[in-house]
Amino acid sequence: MDELELDLNEDPNLNRTEERIKNLSSKAKEAYSERDEAKAKADEAEAARLSAEKERDFYQSFSTHAAKFPQATEHMDAIKEKVMAGYAPEDAIVSVLNTEGKLSPQEAVQAPVGQAAGGSAATNVAVGDRPAGEMSREEMRQALLEADSRGELADAIRNIRS
Repeated sequence: MDELELDLNEDPNLNRTEERIKNLSSKAKEAYSERDEAKAKADEAEAARLSAEKERDFYQSFSTHAAKFPQATEHMDAIKEKVMAGYAPEDAIVSVLNTEGKLSPQEAVQAPVGQAAGGSAATNVAVGDRPAGEMSREEMRQALLEADSRGELADAIRNIRS
């Protein structure tokens, strides 16, 4: 009777299906974990590349900015940390030197004096090599009439009005 005894509760198709589902589930979990690991490695590599680019840009531009702020070379490491954190090189230099109390007012970037901002080209009224300030009234009048006949004054007035 042992050979003829059948276990009706056990379905061989059901067991194979459950095993297949478990195998596929474990394979999917492995694939997801491998994908996540690969993504994490790619993110690390990208972060390292961006960091190296920031460092390269810092060293390329540091000498230019150090010419404006001679004391910056003494604090290069602190400045580099700020640049790596996202500061612009010049902003990092000013920040570090100000924190250290070594930023003097004459070092601040000044706009060039004597140049008009924007606008049109200046109309130079001169006779020969003499500027307008060294001319007599008659020479100035003659130079203005010559500039007007060439159309330079009309162009200058149009540029000023626009």
